[in-house]
Amino acid sequence: MTELGPAGGGPFEFEVGQRVHLGGITSTVVGRSAGAFGAVYVLETDSGRRVAFKTPRRDIVFDSGVLDRFVEETLLWMELPLHPFVLAARRVFKHDDRPFVEMEYVPPINGSGSSVAALLAETPDGRPLDVISALMIAMRLIDALAFIESFDESFIHGDVKPENLLLKVHPESAGKPFGEVALEDLMVLLSDFGMSRAAGADFGRRLGDVNYLAPEALELLRSSALPGPGYDWAVGSKSTDAYAVGCTIFELLFNAPRQILDPDTGSLVFAFDHHLDSQQLVRIHPKLPLPLAELLAACLDPDPAQRPQTYSDLWTALVETLERMGSETTFDPYDPEPHVRARNDPFGRYLMNRHGLSEEAAREVTYRLLRIDALQSLVELGRAAELLDELDRMVPGLASVENSRARNCLLLGENERARALLLSAIARYRADPELMQVDSSYSVACINLAQILSNPGWREPDTALALAEEAVSLNPASARVQLAHGMALMSARRFGDAAQALAGAESADPSNDQIKVMRRCCQLLRAKISPGEAGNPETSKETGLSREDEWLATGLMEMYAADLAAEEH
Repeated sequence: MTELGPAGGGPFEFEVGQRVHLGGITSTVVGRSAGAFGAVYVLETDSGRRVAFKTPRRDIVFDSGVLDRFVEETLLWMELPLHPFVLAARRVFKHDDRPFVEMEYVPPINGSGSSVAALLAETPDGRPLDVISALMIAMRLIDALAFIESFDESFIHGDVKPENLLLKVHPESAGKPFGEVALEDLMVLLSDFGMSRAAGADFGRRLGDVNYLAPEALELLRSSALPGPGYDWAVGSKSTDAYAVGCTIFELLFNAPRQILDPDTGSLVFAFDHHLDSQQLVRIHPKLPLPLAELLAACLDPDPAQRPQTYSDLWTALVETLERMGSETTFDPYDPEPHVRARNDPFGRYLMNRHGLSEEAAREVTYRLLRIDALQSLVELGRAAELLDELDRMVPGLASVENSRARNCLLLGENERARALLLSAIARYRADPELMQVDSSYSVACINLAQILSNPGWREPDTALALAEEAVSLNPASARVQLAHGMALMSARRFGDAAQALAGAESADPSNDQIKVMRRCCQLLRAKISPGEAGNPETSKETGLSREDEWLATGLMEMYAADLAAEEH
């Protein structure tokens, strides 16, 4: 059984500056860090050589089975042939009955550490990596996974994320400032074998970072259901690793997590839609080549059967992606930033031609709008507001910025201000057909205003329905669009059509609790207003809603019903 250690003990056994004798070597602790289950020490020998040692955290008490499994996982790691993209493990030994693994030492690239996560933490203004840099890191990650699979077909990593990808500068570029190191001189090393896998088995569940956890794995944890054959609770499956690879690539491209866990509901909150297809990815990241967007969409597919099933499959898909990028796009691996040039982006060209921005400024506006969208999806509204203020100064009166600010107000509950901003933004879009062609956010403005005007107390059913139907014509597959359409139809008393639209929304995004609540609200409202048409409403148990969501749906229904009744009188 694994349990917490003594309170206040902390994860570390050794202090920085302490002289220690580990594995037959006397050295000084010069650095340390801790993860979910392990602690890492950087030691410097008297000769000046630095080494890294990893061991289970001191404040978690692991039983002997977990510690033995950690040793077994480490031995497998040590048996791997040398590979340029796999961190080397040199030996494993015990100190005071605790296992330690000696690993290759990777110096920090900045003040945040030596990982890809550290790189993302200190990009200028929090910007994402350019497409080429993201692709180079993804290539090395997938190469490492496929190599290990070729050596051990049963291998599953189980904790793929930017934090476990270390960046090492090629010896020929050693000494250069990190920003001056060429991409081809960066070695990406896959790390963290053993500790999370061993601890996961003891806890009886997969313990990878939830920001990279596949939806089906989270559902298993929430429902306490037993997985099917071939599923390892400790590490998931290769399909869940493919999802984590997709989340990692997404984070490289947007410098924001694909998903976070809402601590109140236990549900995943996604940046952008729950199910992103390749066309949506290209719309929200215009510099993303379509073949790469298709690979990313395949990795992030909510259906595990639609993802690559092995690391070899993932590598084959990557090779095909690179071949298509070479033949179908302007992609040139020797051009350092072919897809971050504003003149190659329709929205960037629009900003340069209509607003007189330089290429660099147009690129900056695009980056910041993408960043704001991701921050809003993750409800980091203060930082989003700061970036919106900066954009207002860069391009005053741009409908895209006004639309994004309206979304911030909606998330803050400032519906009156959001309504005014959306009315203004939609008018600006309609007065500028060129902007409507290059900015797909116009449909978002339509559905946000439609939802406001469909709500009890705000009801303008004709206007709401017209806006929702316009959004449907622009983006018919979006769950958000179908939800807004369903709400507008409810407001217009077209309950049968509303039920159909909401069913389509739930089919497009089956994990969205808001859609489920609105669909239940529609069922109850239809039964109350037109009982002969609707028949008996389904019970709470049959709808699959929690008791709290059933109460919410009922409360919304009563508000709608009161609003409709007031209108009749």
